[in-house]
Amino acid sequence: PNRDKISAMGSGVYDVKEALEDPLDPAYRASRIPLEEASAHFLFIVEEDDRHWKSSVYADIAAKHLTGHGKTNFSLLSYPNAGHRIDPPHSPLFFVSLDPLLGVPVLGGGQLKAHAVAQIESWKKILEFLHLHLG
Repeated sequence: PNRDKISAMGSGVYDVKEALEDPLDPAYRASRIPLEEASAHFLFIVEEDDRHWKSSVYADIAAKHLTGHGKTNFSLLSYPNAGHRIDPPHSPLFFVSLDPLLGVPVLGGGQLKAHAVAQIESWKKILEFLHLHLG
C-alpha cells in the first residue's frame, strides 16, 4: 500500500481505501491473475462501501476483462452501503478492524441495515452458485 494515501482520523482509526495502487498501472501487470484462462465459474461479491479496498473497481475490471475475452463464466453481485467482509447472515458488521499488515485499526465501512441485507441476500446467491456449479 501507498502509506502516503492512508488517512488518520481523530479517533485513531485509519482509512486505507485510497492506499492501494492503481491495478491497471502497467507496473503491476505481473500480479494480475489470468482469469480468462480459467474454466471455473466466478462469483464476484461487491460491497460498495468497502473501506479496505475498492472492491467495486476490482470486480468491474475482472468482469470487463473476462467479457473482453468472450467469457461469460461469472456473476457479479453488488450491494450498496455494505462494508468490507460479507460473512454469513447475522454475523456482526465490523466498522473497524485491525489490519494485520499495518498493525493499526482501519475502517471497514458499511451501514448496519444495508450490510445485514447484503449478508442475507448474498448467502442465498452463494449457495445457489455452489449448487449450480458444484452439483
